[in-house]
Amino acid sequence: MAGLTSRLITLLALQLLTVQSGLTPTVTRTVPSEKAQDAVLEKVVSRLLRLEKEDRNYYRYNRVDLDGDRVPEVLVQVQGPFVCGSGGGCPLVVLKKKGNGYDSVAQIGLTWLPVVVSDHRTRGWSDVILWQRSYGNAHLSHYEVLMFDGRSYSRGPSGASGAKPDENMSGVAYMIDGRQATSGILLTR
Repeated sequence: MAGLTSRLITLLALQLLTVQSGLTPTVTRTVPSEKAQDAVLEKVVSRLLRLEKEDRNYYRYNRVDLDGDRVPEVLVQVQGPFVCGSGGGCPLVVLKKKGNGYDSVAQIGLTWLPVVVSDHRTRGWSDVILWQRSYGNAHLSHYEVLMFDGRSYSRGPSGASGAKPDENMSGVAYMIDGRQATSGILLTR
């Protein structure tokens, strides 16, 4: 556990050393990715992202109750050579349990770990705080708050954050156990 905490601190420190604007969330607790392979989850994510088994993609996930109904949704980040951007950001999928399967709540491109689930709620769902890395001089690196709009989590125009300048952000950081592609679960479906 000490090694894991050390890696998280290093990750957060590296993010803070880059040019950054805006607020930094207060992490109240950290949760590593779940380790059990989930065939149903793999099938849904493979279909949604149009993944090929031969591409050797890996995934990480955590079950988190985002909407307060005591049935956890699933945050899944897929990592691999054909799904991630050249700067390392990879797609994040938010799924809601439905019967024996899942419905897609959101597909969010180019995300970096960890994913912070905020204490603040919008329309009954927890806000999601994501690190947005800067490329060149286009925008400064920053944390972005994604709020539930009644159907999905989505980014505002040009990545506008839902956080107010004087607002404190806090929450639980999920999938904190590294960003190396080969350290997740190999997607086999």
